[in-house]
Amino acid sequence: HLSTVGQEESSELEFSVSHTQLGCTMFAQGKVKEALEHHQKALSQRFNNLEFSHALVSESLNYCAEALNSIGRAKEGIPLGMHAVMIRKTVFGPTHPAYAHALSVLASCYQAVGRLIDAIDLQEECLDICDNFFSENHANLIPNLLNYGKMLQASGEIKKALKVFERAESIHKLNFEAGKNKRPLEICQTAIKELTAEVESSDGSIKGPDLEKIT
Repeated sequence: HLSTVGQEESSELEFSVSHTQLGCTMFAQGKVKEALEHHQKALSQRFNNLEFSHALVSESLNYCAEALNSIGRAKEGIPLGMHAVMIRKTVFGPTHPAYAHALSVLASCYQAVGRLIDAIDLQEECLDICDNFFSENHANLIPNLLNYGKMLQASGEIKKALKVFERAESIHKLNFEAGKNKRPLEICQTAIKELTAEVESSDGSIKGPDLEKIT
């Protein structure tokens, strides 16, 4: 009997891996609701067979929070994201990129519900970890920089946001050939164009009219 129970647990955990992989594939394809369903199934299976503090449980919590945020249900994602952050900090430590990723997901959820100060604080902690863990121009920095830039832009820190997007663009060009992984680069370039115009407009209004030309 014990052997049968063990085999059932092992089988269910194997299914949870498959659901997680399918969920990630669906998410990458933009099929977020289908992705959420797979991640929720994986989470349920892991809840049934593992301690709540297990790293695999935190993985499923994190993916579910990310998917919920992407379909406009960030409020539901926040408690899941908070648990993922707590577990990953305990399991991996406060300097590990797995913990940093959980911070970024929770930060995005906070941003979506209007908690920009909390979002920026978490995203800055995430970036500090990644800057120390990865090489200076590592491609893994790009998504975190994009999130940070969007948060700064939303909070009105235009010049700071512009520098962040410019850094992301520079890292992208160092890591990818022309035409590869285009979407992040397009996001950077659109934001840079918008922010540059805002900065120029703001600087112009501060300087006021050119009196020499008027006279």
